[in-house]
Amino acid sequence: MKDEIERRFFVSRLPWNLGQYPFSHIEQGYMEVPEEYADVLETRLRKEGDTYLFTVKLKEGSKRKEENIPLTMEYFNTQWFMTEGRRLEKIRYKIPSHGNTIEVNIYCGKLEQLVVAEVEFSNYEERDSFIPPDWLGKEVTDDQRYDNFNLAVQGFPYPK
Repeated sequence: MKDEIERRFFVSRLPWNLGQYPFSHIEQGYMEVPEEYADVLETRLRKEGDTYLFTVKLKEGSKRKEENIPLTMEYFNTQWFMTEGRRLEKIRYKIPSHGNTIEVNIYCGKLEQLVVAEVEFSNYEERDSFIPPDWLGKEVTDDQRYDNFNLAVQGFPYPK
């Protein structure tokens, strides 16, 4: 399993040239895990274009480990029903920025109008030295309401 080290931000304004970057439509749904593991384990199914994945995430405080397992479309489709009521859709743009990739997620459906950017890093030093471009707004890395799992389960987060 690889470490998932990331930061999340609101998007203050979309880059004027957003259309020049690669994008994909993502559907993901979260599977139920036993209650005693809910704080440390997350499992999801994801369809991104023609790619189908089963993902396992282990949470250890602010650190997360992630493993992606490729699936066939047929197998994905037989398991998708298990995510009913815990799904989300988004359009993801991948924007290079000073050696990093900023993934801009424009949510659809029940989360329409929510736009959040994620940046993944290979280590904590990179994460801590990252200077966000001016089109990114408030950082929401530590606000659990903006975790994709919580968005899928609880819906649109309202201000505290």
